[in-house]
Amino acid sequence: MKNEICANFFYVSKNMFIEGPFGGIIFAPLSKLILGQNTKVLYGRFFAKDITVHQYTQIYRVDFDPIVKKTYVLGR
Repeated sequence: MKNEICANFFYVSKNMFIEGPFGGIIFAPLSKLILGQNTKVLYGRFFAKDITVHQYTQIYRVDFDPIVKKTYVLGR
């Protein structure tokens, strides 16, 4: 899974652990979100009731723009 990034919109209602490469939006207003346990670089927007970011994790803000057509390439 090295260098793989997926772009999705997620709605979750439980605790959610992001443990791999991620790029996208997570909207979890009733959930706890845990970021950066294994992967230390994440791209996107994160909304949750409670967010835990592990040490040395880098989060880069990427805005969602449904008007602009974007192409996403997954790693091989």
